[in-house]
Order: sequence, then C-alpha cells, then structure tokens
Amino acid sequence: MPARRIRSVSAILLLCSLFPGAASALCVLGMGNCTPGISGEYVMVDNPNTKLTIDAGKIAASQGPMTIAADYTVRSVEGNQVVIDVRAPGTPPGSATIVVDDQVLHIKDNFVFNGDWKRR
Repeated sequence: MPARRIRSVSAILLLCSLFPGAASALCVLGMGNCTPGISGEYVMVDNPNTKLTIDAGKIAASQGPMTIAADYTVRSVEGNQVVIDVRAPGTPPGSATIVVDDQVLHIKDNFVFNGDWKRR
C-alpha cells in the first residue's frame, strides 16, 4: 500500500475517532457501519407477538407463521434518525424513516414496518 494511501486512511480513522458524527457521514459514502444502534431484535410495543429483526442490509417483521422480509440500504443518517431505502421482491421500492429513542425504534413512512418497536 503506498505511503500516501496509508496517510489518507490514517487521517480518516483519526477523524472518526475524534468526531463520532463523521463516522455517520462516511456511512452515506459507503464506508463504515451504516446502522449504528439499530441492528437487533425487537417486539412491537402495542403487540408483543409481532417481531422485527434488523441485520446489516436485511429487515424482517414476523407474526406467527408469516414473515415479511426486505433488503435495505441506508440513504442518510442525521443524529438519531436513519432513512433507509427498502426493496422486496415483487414490490415497488420504498423507504422508511427510523428514529432511535431510548431502546425504542419509531419507524414511519413504510406501511409494512410502521410502528414503535422495543428491543428484546
């Protein structure tokens, strides 16, 4: 690896460690962890029988024997709000806005995953 590239990578890592918000900005550029704090398993606040799982690039909601799964990419991260683009086979592309608030995810703007979700 050329010395110039090593210095550039070192500068980016230093910037991210000094300014945590910079890591979110790099996420939008396709570098770094793009889903800080939202990956995990959740239950719907009003209906604990409905479950939500978020992994890197995958989101799925299930209730009983039915599961709805989709791929997602992060469009933007601003503070505690993440906007994702959601794609599932056979459906038109959509999006969802996720607001992280004290172990509860508030998902809006998506008819499949809308609701308040509490971490399991």
